[in-house]
Amino acid sequence: ADIESLPQEHYHYMGYIVVQRKGQHDFEIIDGQQRLVTLSLIILAAMNQIKKLAEQTKDEKEREDNLERLKLLTDRFIGAKNPVSLRVDNKLSLNRNNGSCFKSICSNLEAPNRRGMTLTNKLLSKAFEFFLKKEMGGTGYEIAQFIEKLTSGMVFTKIVVQDDLNAYKVFETLNARGVQLSTPDLLKNYIFSVV
Repeated sequence: ADIESLPQEHYHYMGYIVVQRKGQHDFEIIDGQQRLVTLSLIILAAMNQIKKLAEQTKDEKEREDNLERLKLLTDRFIGAKNPVSLRVDNKLSLNRNNGSCFKSICSNLEAPNRRGMTLTNKLLSKAFEFFLKKEMGGTGYEIAQFIEKLTSGMVFTKIVVQDDLNAYKVFETLNARGVQLSTPDLLKNYIFSVV
C-alpha cells in the first residue's frame, strides 16, 4: 500500500540489508531476509496472476505476450530454470527448513499443500496465499507495470560484512536502537550467523 500511494518518481526506503560475502556473487543475508522474502512473494503472486491470464485467454498474441512476461520476470527476479529438472534455481534461497517450500512456490507459482508442513512453511504458504488474493492489475501489461513500480520504487541500504564477528556486531548495532536486545535475540543472531 505504501508503494502504491507513492507519487511517480518517489521512493520508499526499506531500511538496511546486512549481507555477509560468501563468494564473488554469493551472499548470506544476516538482516533483511523477511523483507526480501515478502517482496519475492508479492512478485510471485503477481506472476501467478499473469500465468492465469495466459491460461485463460483465447487471444494467441496476448497469451504469448504473457508467457514472455513470465519468463522475463522469472529470470530477472526469481532465478533461471534448470534445463534438466525444469525447476527454478533461486536467486534467493532459504534455510533447510523453508528452502524446499519457497523453491516450490518459485517453480510452480502455486502454494504447496499445507498438510504435513512445519509451522514456518505454513506461514510462508499463507503469506503467499494472502498476496494471491490482491488485485495487481487486469491485464498482463498492468501487472507487469505493478511489478516494475514496486521494484523500482524501493531503496535499501546494503551493508556487506566480511566475517561472522562483523556480521554479529553490525546486526547488534542496527537492531538495538537504544534498547538492549534480549539474550534470545542476540543468541539467535549469533547462531544464524555462524551456521
